[in-house]
Amino acid sequence: MKNVKYILIGVAVIIIIGHISVTDFGDLSWSNNAGSYLGIFAMILLVIVMVISLLEKKK
Repeated sequence: MKNVKYILIGVAVIIIIGHISVTDFGDLSWSNNAGSYLGIFAMILLVIVMVISLLEKKK
């Protein structure tokens, strides 16, 4: 189960990089980049949850 969490963290980081690369930096408005912003936010939350879960099991 621990390896699955590490894999999910890795996949989330790759997706974050993908969303950042698709973001239109010329126009950072919500209307142009809503999908990228939501994807980045969701993946950051996933990484935070996985890290907290891994830290809780160590205690």
